[in-house]
Amino acid sequence: MLENYDKDYLKKVFLRVAGTVLGLLMIAYIGYQIWHKVTSNVKCIPAAPYTYTVKSTGEGYVFRSETVIESPGAGAVVSGVSSGAKVSAYSEVASLYSNGSAEIEQKLADIDEQIALLSVSSDTENLTNRDVSKLDSETYALITDMRRCAEQGRYAEAASHKLNLITKVNRRNAAAGTGGDLAEKIAELERERASLTAGLGTLISVVKTPCSGWYYPDTDGYENIFSAENAAAMTYDDFKALVSENAADTSRDAGKTVTSPVWYFACELPKSSLDAKVPGEEYTIFFPHNRGAKIVMTLDKICPGGDTGVALFRTDKTPEGFDFARMQSYELLENEYTGFKVPKSAVRVIDGQMGVYVLTGEVVHFRKIEVMTEYESNYIVVMDHEEKVEEAPAENADNDGVAQSPEWSPDDTAQAKDTGDAAGTETQAEQDAPKEYRWLEVNENIIVSGKGLSDGRVITNIN
Repeated sequence: MLENYDKDYLKKVFLRVAGTVLGLLMIAYIGYQIWHKVTSNVKCIPAAPYTYTVKSTGEGYVFRSETVIESPGAGAVVSGVSSGAKVSAYSEVASLYSNGSAEIEQKLADIDEQIALLSVSSDTENLTNRDVSKLDSETYALITDMRRCAEQGRYAEAASHKLNLITKVNRRNAAAGTGGDLAEKIAELERERASLTAGLGTLISVVKTPCSGWYYPDTDGYENIFSAENAAAMTYDDFKALVSENAADTSRDAGKTVTSPVWYFACELPKSSLDAKVPGEEYTIFFPHNRGAKIVMTLDKICPGGDTGVALFRTDKTPEGFDFARMQSYELLENEYTGFKVPKSAVRVIDGQMGVYVLTGEVVHFRKIEVMTEYESNYIVVMDHEEKVEEAPAENADNDGVAQSPEWSPDDTAQAKDTGDAAGTETQAEQDAPKEYRWLEVNENIIVSGKGLSDGRVITNIN
């Protein structure tokens, strides 16, 4: 009877212990699943310097000092020097032939463009095989930029990079020794040019420039409208009137000579943009249809006009191969921010401070950030904060080498023990104060995806 009792009791104890162990195992399993869920899929990006630019875009107009050259008679004018070539006064710049042919003139223009392109490409005197890799990288970057422009519907901008791309490919091939003899190709084009010119008939006359400067074979009829002289005296109303003017007849033009390296670019901007600008200061302007040419220009003056106005920029710099089309699309650099690019989704507010979680090893830390600006789904935050370093109090030799404040005395410590408001221990106000976090620093790993994050948490499951 007793034996049966002991067996029943032991059976109950065993079942109770087994149930307890099983319950603990279930709790541990559920806890593991919860931990795994909240700590899985933690993804990070490095805090790296990033530059974000703010630009105004639109269309503006080129003003230059230009003297139109009148053709001495009817016929086909064929340029004798390359476009933009430096010429002296009364020098021969073109020839007039008896038979005008639009088809032949177009072919001649195409040949002149190819000769100019090959001439630039043939400048490979200092190139070696070491430059091939660099030119490959530049070519790939340019192709990528062209593709991006096309994907965004900016087809004209993509096409504007064509000559630059051809030049880089030619120079790359020349550096690698696979481009052939560029000098021979130029000579062949010049022979073809001479053959086409013979089809224009009899040489009637030569064309000479009346002044020194830079010769251009084409005119647009706006040389006397968008002149440097008009730019200098221009008001907002004058600008609106100039852009409404009709072009002059160009049928008797034999080209033009630009007499000064200084040229102007005028564009209409909102008052808010003009108010932030100072005449005499330099500003950066990009010209997308000119292979993205970047030119630093001086703001010559502002022509106010109410809610909008005209900014007139001036420079004497001209990038090689720059196309001085009268109307130019532009991108004016308004502001530039360099800092860390942080996804908005990664930002948290802890103890009233905006910041992000970072992962150092397997430990999560919270870092403060200061936002400079935002764009799309990102913040650009300051990256040059300096952490405050508290100076250690000076040592006091009279108190056994223990650093003391000037007001400290042994009586203060004794009194503090009695009152509970001890010197050297935190007051209630100090205990309640929000924790002071460090600023985000370069190369720290910003957590952009993860759950259950908190300062000091250990993470072991990282993607």
